[in-house]
Amino acid sequence: MLALTALLAAGCAEAPDPADDRFKALPRLCDLISPETVRQVLGEPVEIKTVQVETTGYCLWTFRDLATEGPHPLERVASLHATLHRSTARRFGTAAASEELQRLTQASAQPYEHVEDVGDDAMRRTMPDGADYVIVVHNLNIKLWVVGRDVIDTSGTVVPIPMRQTGSAASRLAGEVVSRADGA
Repeated sequence: MLALTALLAAGCAEAPDPADDRFKALPRLCDLISPETVRQVLGEPVEIKTVQVETTGYCLWTFRDLATEGPHPLERVASLHATLHRSTARRFGTAAASEELQRLTQASAQPYEHVEDVGDDAMRRTMPDGADYVIVVHNLNIKLWVVGRDVIDTSGTVVPIPMRQTGSAASRLAGEVVSRADGA
């Protein structure tokens, strides 16, 4: 819907201009989730890996507890991947970000559902061990992924974190990512 609106607006307005893009550069992705939220959602200590180049990058937070005996959270991972879309003479950056959302969600073997009130447009899917979002914020496309495993008994049985917990964590992170991106 957003892509169609942008395309119709393009036909009625001036040609796309990169100067009109909300994001001129990719925001620092690891800053889109506060360290306090990462600790609350994933645990601590958290290992952080990041790569960021001109128009794409990712930030990966990983909590692993391999030493504790008895039932405990074994692993929690959150990942953000973002792509900056700049307007060109033929296409608005916002339209390109929406097109990427459609491409990513339609190519998935597991269905995505539309999510209201997250960014300009967002889709979410849940999996047995996690949840992920594809979010459009202006001319930025953000992919958020949350997954985890728990050791549930002293025999070492490993199971995915409960889907309710995963969905809640992913929803909280998605809201913070959008809020911080809009404020960037």
